[in-house]
Amino acid sequence: MKRSLLLVIIILFIASSLMARESLVLEHSDHFEVLDIDNHYVTYVVGNVHFVTETGHIYCDSAKWVKGSDVQLNGSVIVDDIKYMMKADSVFYNMGKGEYLALGKNVELWSYDDSVFAAGNHAFFDEGGNYFYMENRPIMYLNYPDTATMYEIIGDRIDYNALTKEAQAYGDVKITSKEFSSQSIVPRCSQMETCLTSLINRRFKKESRSSRVNSFLYIYRIIR
Repeated sequence: MKRSLLLVIIILFIASSLMARESLVLEHSDHFEVLDIDNHYVTYVVGNVHFVTETGHIYCDSAKWVKGSDVQLNGSVIVDDIKYMMKADSVFYNMGKGEYLALGKNVELWSYDDSVFAAGNHAFFDEGGNYFYMENRPIMYLNYPDTATMYEIIGDRIDYNALTKEAQAYGDVKITSKEFSSQSIVPRCSQMETCLTSLINRRFKKESRSSRVNSFLYIYRIIR
């Protein structure tokens, strides 16, 4: 009897230790199935799926979860973290690398600390490196949601590095702000400065409160 009780205690201790090290925990789903595939536990979950992470929550319609490795999230995905919010139709999350690949008709990423909001249909986010990029003509807002100081940036591709506070826009770039005048080449704003502008074929159109760059690269650095 004592040996049986000791064995149960040991098993519970090991299970709790593994759970503590797991960065993703399934909180709820309407249906689930666990399979052993190639020596990996693969969990299929459907309906009102709710995962708990170390710093937030993940919600979706269904998911394929390879324990300790990665998870494919599908349908109305919301990643609600203490530092950011991500929404997409589908998200692949590599837990080992802390990387997200988000796809859908309307992918959204809001970084609270950086006051950056971006929307598009294809996004890559490196959680550990505090870096993300979006492709296919995304739109980004700096100083979001303060409309008085907010900048709107549209480009073929937009990158943002939270460590260096740099936003990079590639291709046909358009930048809009309330502080632009029709004669302004760059915005006159104390919170931002031009770091590098248009190394190739720099041209600006005179548009009311906006500038357009037909160029290869345009970079702004946020000054805190």
